Amino acid sequence: MKSTLALSLTSAHLLAEVRRPPARAGFARLRSLPVANGISPVSAALEQAPRIELAVEMKPDALHFSLEEAVSRLRTTYEGPLKGLDLEVRLGMAHARIGLMTLDDMTATSLTSTARETYIAAWIPQMLHLDPQTQVVRWQILSDAHKVLISCVDRAVFDELQDFSHLHGLRFMSCRPAVLSAIEHGESAVGKSNATEPWTVVWTEAGAGARRSSSVQLLRLRGRQLWATWRGWIPFSPHDDDTALEGAIRRFQVHHSAPACESLKRQHWPSLATDERPA
Repeated sequence: MKSTLALSLTSAHLLAEVRRPPARAGFARLRSLPVANGISPVSAALEQAPRIELAVEMKPDALHFSLEEAVSRLRTTYEGPLKGLDLEVRLGMAHARIGLMTLDDMTATSLTSTARETYIAAWIPQMLHLDPQTQVVRWQILSDAHKVLISCVDRAVFDELQDFSHLHGLRFMSCRPAVLSAIEHGESAVGKSNATEPWTVVWTEAGAGARRSSSVQLLRLRGRQLWATWRGWIPFSPHDDDTALEGAIRRFQVHHSAPACESLKRQHWPSLATDERPA
């Protein structure tokens, strides 16, 4: 397996890191043995992947310069060539959105492919307030065939990333809304014993000069399946314990008949170095 250049892009941050493939099990056991002088230098080198964090601006052409700066800085910490690496990109809510289209009187599987595409194209401007022509649109019919998970990625951002991958000889493998990881993590975390229990995910993202950006997404999952979602604009307030967000969470739960004791998971993305420093 080859290493991967992973990019995480929010409205205010660009995180770039080279992720190495996991070590073989036998070698991992070897590295876990105690050494005389503490941590083995070889072990430390393998475990610490090169990582760059940049502040970015939401301006035309700013992404191009931020990507080039990230590559330039990565080359000072990563000894191997970047050419040939897989490129995986996760985009924050400033550049990508997801939504859940619900068909009450029919299932998505009962529609022809043309009719389904027509429904999706009409739903996106109405519910996500986006022009489908400006987006890279993907969709997935869920296990409840009345529900279709729709994701939109800003086409201008996608094209810029594609040009970037060609320029540096990278293999552009994926470009997805980061919030999808909240659903996928839920699928892997839910066991058979609570496979149908509902729970809520609060998705927030790193912002400029604050613990989070103003864009917030709430997701309600029933076991392993997305059941409802809401995206809103809630400015962060450091003076009142973020009560506006807490109120939005409770209203979302009440709207979906969730008890106050229902499981709640908070995910703040991406994890930055500033988040890891002691207060």
